[in-house]
Amino acid sequence: MMKWHDERGSTMILVIWVIGLLSAIAAFLIYRAEAEWAVMASLERNLAARQLATAVLNERLDLLLADDNEFDTPDETWFGKTGMSRFERDGYQVSLIIEDEGSKPNVNVLDAETLELLFEDKTNIDILLDWIDPDDDPRTDGAEKDYYQSLNPGYLPRNGFLSSLEELKQLKNGAVLYETLAPHCTVHGRFNPNTLTKAHFENLMLSYGIEKRVAERMAEEFVVYRSKNRFENVDHLLQLPSVTLQTRDRIGPLFEFSGQCNLNLVGETGLRLALKRAGYDPGLAGEIISRRREDPFDTVDEIQAFFKNKRKEIRAEDFFTIRSSVFKIRIWLTKGNHRYYLETVQQRKETDRIGIPWEMQVLSWKFLINDEAPELSNIESGEEEIDE
Repeated sequence: MMKWHDERGSTMILVIWVIGLLSAIAAFLIYRAEAEWAVMASLERNLAARQLATAVLNERLDLLLADDNEFDTPDETWFGKTGMSRFERDGYQVSLIIEDEGSKPNVNVLDAETLELLFEDKTNIDILLDWIDPDDDPRTDGAEKDYYQSLNPGYLPRNGFLSSLEELKQLKNGAVLYETLAPHCTVHGRFNPNTLTKAHFENLMLSYGIEKRVAERMAEEFVVYRSKNRFENVDHLLQLPSVTLQTRDRIGPLFEFSGQCNLNLVGETGLRLALKRAGYDPGLAGEIISRRREDPFDTVDEIQAFFKNKRKEIRAEDFFTIRSSVFKIRIWLTKGNHRYYLETVQQRKETDRIGIPWEMQVLSWKFLINDEAPELSNIESGEEEIDE
């Protein structure tokens, strides 16, 4: 009799263990199913947000491509007076900022004297210039290979043109450099060879992958040609003996043979830097801003007339323009605790296609989610409000 009870008790224990095991398996399967569902829901939510951000972007790009004016001002439909807009769509709060990125001075060709307009501490200037110049000789307050290799982990300085503003964060004192330069400078856009120094031209060639020996020879020829002539188009690069047809086709897209800074849209700090680099008094920025508020520049002749007699030996149209070509567009989407961010820099280019005068070329692109997305910049008063 005891044996039967013992067997019955053992069976009961076994059943309990089996039930417990099955419950654990069931709980795990439910948990995994819920986790997979959460992942799928998150992916679907992220995809929907990305599609919405892309749709909003494309609407703004369509406005840019439809613009047939010969000049660009804040009154353009694509800019919307302030460059800022906010509206609701599909349950999301959408905030958009568009900037004339190409009118900002290119940080890669700013000299120490121009950078002093931004930095009181010469240390920051030396650090930046050391990172960009192609040698390993540190300036008085700078940092070169020895410093960066001593870090853990160590790495090498660029010794060439910055490829992105985010790269500034890799420099010694990088947080200050990025915070100071990023709002007012760019690394995008083309270069007018008529405004480049020999050192900048050579560094541009090196940064673009031209062999050092060839780049040095091209720079020497560049100075000789520039002493008596102007570069009016890409074929004039062939006047440099070292430039073959193949080299011209390779480096041609780097150059633009007119000004890049749109006097109607550039910010005040960027304008002061551009004026300084062009050899004009940065104090002219206030006069230009007052002028454009009342009467925007709408021809290159007006630019020439404004700068007439201020510096006769400088061609203002080599630095300044009335048409914008490179744009940064930032889009924030928020819904509940979720935040999405799309940032792209795109260049508006002329085409040879009939009926399609313009096309957009993507220069940079990133899409960030939640904590990776930057905080929404303050939308200033006077923004464009759209009800949809």
